[in-house]
Amino acid sequence: MGNQGKVKIGVDVIQQSGGSYVGAALKRLIEYKKFDLTRGCLVRSKKISPSAKVAKDNLKILLQQKGGKQVKLQTQDIKPLLAIYFLVHSEDDKLTKAEVFDFMKQQKLAIDNQLIREIISEPSSQNSNNLTDD
Repeated sequence: MGNQGKVKIGVDVIQQSGGSYVGAALKRLIEYKKFDLTRGCLVRSKKISPSAKVAKDNLKILLQQKGGKQVKLQTQDIKPLLAIYFLVHSEDDKLTKAEVFDFMKQQKLAIDNQLIREIISEPSSQNSNNLTDD
């Protein structure tokens, strides 16, 4: 897409093993018009169970028809993002959201995060090969 316009990426991080959970998440990710998305991205560390037909079918639609992608979730990449999330949504008045975002920007916690970089990179329309079995 380049610099032609805004890109809105729907991201769903789902680790549940049940095919119905994954299928429902993927159903939302492929509804680009309904959610005003440019692209969808499934973030997951596990392979989708071979018996989860709806989930597998929706993943195929996401990757092959919709130009979306699947990204491997790795603990070291998500930890700083979760810490930021909890700081921003904390009831503690010691830090303002602006201070948290300023720190984030100074430390390049988002822009240098491998998970963020993978999500925003152009899709290759391939499944992540390094996922673990469910």
